[in-house]
Amino acid sequence: MRHYADDLYELVHTKDKDKEPFQAVFYTLLGAETYEMRDLYIQHPTRPGWWRSSGRIDDVVIMADAKKLNCVPYEAVIEQHPGIATALICGTGRSRPAVLVQPSQWPESEEEEHKLIDAAWPQFEKANEAGPVFGRLVKELVVVTKQSKPMERAGGKDTVMRKRSLQLYEDEIDEAYQRAEKLGLLYGDAADKGNLV
Repeated sequence: MRHYADDLYELVHTKDKDKEPFQAVFYTLLGAETYEMRDLYIQHPTRPGWWRSSGRIDDVVIMADAKKLNCVPYEAVIEQHPGIATALICGTGRSRPAVLVQPSQWPESEEEEHKLIDAAWPQFEKANEAGPVFGRLVKELVVVTKQSKPMERAGGKDTVMRKRSLQLYEDEIDEAYQRAEKLGLLYGDAADKGNLV
């Protein structure tokens, strides 16, 4: 395991001559001495030497100040609300994370979108309480997907394709950041006076 950030570790295979017959990856990647799996783990809280999966490197957002935010715990808490089918945290290179949410049932108006976010906000608050201060979520940075443009999913599976889904909503996410900036919710002390928990 190689330390990645905070309590996260990445599984890395290192080429070992004694284990060569069992390390097929190095037959494919000729000349490589290590193979980064891009899977992240945390140490098991009660079993020393055991590890618990905590997502993938793709699930980590690197903020503008280089702090790393593991999105998986946030998303899991938000998705516990019955009105939210899927939540994706984003914000790489930004000062504050945003959230792209796909509702369980499509709202028919912008007003219904706002009602959905208001109803689900206690779950966002729980996510905020569990996460680091720099990862706090604000309502102004929640973007709701449209029925005409649902999140991308892997063929035949229910797995959301994070990168493609976020690219699909890049303009809407940028607009949310512009609105939040005008309200002073992105930087400094003013950011802490927004819709935070």
